[in-house]
Amino acid sequence: MTVIAIRLSSLGDIAIMIAPLYSVARRYHGDRFFAVVKEPFAKLFINKPENLFVIAARTEDRHRGFFGILRLFFDIKKSFEGKALIADLHGSVRSKILSLLFRLTGAKTASINKARSEKKALTRMKKKLLKPLKTTLERYQDVFTALDYDASLKFTSIFEGKNAHSGIWIGIAPFAKHIGKTYPPDLMRKVIETLSRRSDVKLFLLGGANERGILQEWEKTYANTQSTAGKLSFDDEMRLICDLDLMITMDSANLHLASLTATTAVSIWGATHPFAGFYGFNQSMQNAIGLPLSCRPCAIYGQKRCFKGSYECMKLIDPLVIVDRVLKNIARPPIQ
Repeated sequence: MTVIAIRLSSLGDIAIMIAPLYSVARRYHGDRFFAVVKEPFAKLFINKPENLFVIAARTEDRHRGFFGILRLFFDIKKSFEGKALIADLHGSVRSKILSLLFRLTGAKTASINKARSEKKALTRMKKKLLKPLKTTLERYQDVFTALDYDASLKFTSIFEGKNAHSGIWIGIAPFAKHIGKTYPPDLMRKVIETLSRRSDVKLFLLGGANERGILQEWEKTYANTQSTAGKLSFDDEMRLICDLDLMITMDSANLHLASLTATTAVSIWGATHPFAGFYGFNQSMQNAIGLPLSCRPCAIYGQKRCFKGSYECMKLIDPLVIVDRVLKNIARPPIQ
């Protein structure tokens, strides 16, 4: 049997997809599985099962727009013979059109339940229903279950183990796509300053090209601190994340990259909330730092502007609270 798993969205969503997809593929090694993802994220499928193949969708050119979706459908069809099962893990217009096209060929399809009404109740300002929702990972599992696959997890990390190193390695990924999900840089500097005082700690600053300048400044300012921005290939960065003793991150893709490598993450939450279902795989809820404000969460993805204009949900988090949570995880004496 051939299974086509479709998720044409962000890096974090693809990272969440890997644990259930690898698990199903390894359990059903006689079947063939295809992951259809945006081209830039195809590189995330490290050490994948032999019966799992990646189809890189070029959504910026060849597969853009309605006719691009048709081209993507035919490109996918070229990858296998006969009928297939379609696991729509996205639930977007694009993935729904693809599912419809496959249904017209006789394929069985199953689509993710995104629980939009529940998420709306979680983020509204009045009569907020603050309760944990089913995780995105569990919703992915439900799709495979609907296709008659056992989707229980058989996954720990994309790597077999961690490389040994001296001292305590801590990664810091201080940025996110939206301001409501980003801890203010002046406060993050205090976290870095405090942790860098320890001679047994080495800090690795992770970020993209847009953040390279500020990360290089922090590297020059604080002892035992190294910026990796623009210096590592994606594979090398993933290997580094795997070897870390701990990662400090926002509600961003980095949380899920740490989870993929069985690296403990201390995550900082502002406008968003772990209850929305985007918390890291196998991460402890004790390591999710956020304030008990009545307005939180106000967004699922963090894209909304703060209705107060102040972003208190981030600005009022004490840097020492983050440091304390880090120290509890690395189980070392407190900083003197």
